[in-house]
Amino acid sequence: MQPIKLAIIGSGPSAFYAATRALTSPSTSAPISAVHIYESLPTPFGLVRAGVAPDHPDVKNVTHRFTEVVRSALVNQQSTGGVDTGGPSSDGVRAGTFRFFGNVRVVAAGSSPSSLGAAQGTAGTALELPLQDLLRHYTHIILAYGSAQARTLGSRVTGQDLRGVCSALDFVNWYNGHPDAHPATTAAAAAERNGPASPWLDVVRPDARHVSIIGAGNVALDVARILLRARSPTSSFLARTDIPSPVLSRLADTRVEHVSIVARRGVAQVAFTNKEVREMLTLGESEGIDFVPLSKESGELALEDVARLKQLSDGATRSLKAGEFGSMGKEAFTKHASELSGELRIRKRLVDLLIKGSKAPKPDAAGHRKSWSLEPFRAPEAIQPSTGSSSGEGSSQGRAQVGSIRWSVTEPVPSSSGTSASAAPSPAPTSPAETPTWGGGSPPQLTEPQWGSVRSTGKMLTTDTDSVVYSLGYVGAPLPLPSDASGQSAASQKWQQLIPFDQRRAVIKNDKGSVEWNSEAAAQLGLDIEELPRVYTTGWIGRGPVGVIATTMYDAYDTVDLMLSQASSTTKDISDPAAPPSRIQDALLAHRTGQSSSERRGVLTPRTKKGPTGAELAIDGLAGRVVEWEDWEIVDEFERAAGAAHMPDAKEREKVLTFT
Repeated sequence: MQPIKLAIIGSGPSAFYAATRALTSPSTSAPISAVHIYESLPTPFGLVRAGVAPDHPDVKNVTHRFTEVVRSALVNQQSTGGVDTGGPSSDGVRAGTFRFFGNVRVVAAGSSPSSLGAAQGTAGTALELPLQDLLRHYTHIILAYGSAQARTLGSRVTGQDLRGVCSALDFVNWYNGHPDAHPATTAAAAAERNGPASPWLDVVRPDARHVSIIGAGNVALDVARILLRARSPTSSFLARTDIPSPVLSRLADTRVEHVSIVARRGVAQVAFTNKEVREMLTLGESEGIDFVPLSKESGELALEDVARLKQLSDGATRSLKAGEFGSMGKEAFTKHASELSGELRIRKRLVDLLIKGSKAPKPDAAGHRKSWSLEPFRAPEAIQPSTGSSSGEGSSQGRAQVGSIRWSVTEPVPSSSGTSASAAPSPAPTSPAETPTWGGGSPPQLTEPQWGSVRSTGKMLTTDTDSVVYSLGYVGAPLPLPSDASGQSAASQKWQQLIPFDQRRAVIKNDKGSVEWNSEAAAQLGLDIEELPRVYTTGWIGRGPVGVIATTMYDAYDTVDLMLSQASSTTKDISDPAAPPSRIQDALLAHRTGQSSSERRGVLTPRTKKGPTGAELAIDGLAGRVVEWEDWEIVDEFERAAGAAHMPDAKEREKVLTFT
């Protein structure tokens, strides 16, 4: 059989879990000649680097395992000449050739251009590689590029363009040092966004005292925690993390005293994990960040919801024991009953934590303290400007300043008489598969009665606020079109359609990770599907932005195991079992930073530059180049050294914010 030559698009946890599984799989029936990762940013690790909160360094430790496997693969391929011996080496890692190609954006296009295109973005100049090049050079492709767009409030909610309104995605990118939030120039940021630059800076302006976060998931807790934990750069716990120093300096200048986390549904339906809630509740004693007790009504409704969920779970258990499966069948109903039981345990513990936290004694008011609250049963109707801001006072670049939010008050939908054993909890609010935008529509009706459904009471409520962050989850997108004029062509549209995409769920259509090429688009492009690589997907772009990193790991493992099990039927012939597409090779020859470590170091030049919030770490020599793993390791070394220089034996790293 032909050896597997695998291209993975994306370099977040799902991509690296897929790569490590392929490189460490004990399967001897599927030789692997190459595992190549393509990443649009100059740096690897996706949301582990740019999404996980800096005060959660333990979650980021997964990158150590990824790095360990990559280094072993690089050593093993040197000792064996890159020939896969049919299974892992003594250290458990195959010798199949591993390559990382950063700063390369795979786009939906044919390969008519003679060289790599270039896309100007806030992170610098990324090279664009047509999808067709991958089709010609690989036997298998795994799409693992994640969900990198913010779910919006919807067009019905007015005032989203006010100064002080920002998506959680943008805010998280800023405090995590994502290059898109730290452009080389302010002008570049403004041009990229076609509007005022750096909306996240408006959120943390010095006069902001109250921040409203719309949405009640873990990212909302992350944003609240970062806003409230910020103290002086020298004494804060955050200063020892990988949060960029200029970001921390700006946060230390803020005067945010309270953060309201607002949920459309009830307390029992919030998408927090119990671990995150428990951490937030401990901040009162350790850092003077108090939880404002739930209202009596909210707590009572939450207990009623848990009791109703217990009825549903008990009813399903009784039906299961009686062999009454209805139209679902035994297997589906058994899974359904198990999920209800698990959901009950999680929701009961969550509500207990929040009610207990509401009853915890509060310290004396002496000394300055901060606080956060959970405000259920509110859906945004309009974000309103502050008084006088529309006439120029408090405005910035012609924009009025946010001053308040008008809410539609919601309430639980009354349960119907009796309890249906087939009823199920509605999905987490961050799931693109089921949740409409906040701008309109109603929650999906899976079954009747729908646990956790809400309806408008017709009442309105207005609350004052200084800043608004909407945190409604992430959304996936099809493979991007080229940034030049060819991106508007009918041919590029067909290339994008070649990979079937579910617009409603915002995921790539797949069957347990396996993707079928769009036969109609293939025919119009003159492609023979039988000659195309096998294509798979894993991670958020395949299942939606739900689950934790462990969920992503199992998903990636399952996808790679499926790929290996189907590899025996692969007949695609490739001319070079290890080399990347010729465009990548040409770009490396023309622009690579060097062969040896010393040569690379001579090209990559770290420096500090003046940013909007202070001195920022930058590296020259990477823009417009293909970034290889060896380049990344030099960047990694630069960052660690800069962190040690900033705070010896304490700060993990000082992130590079711009690449030029």
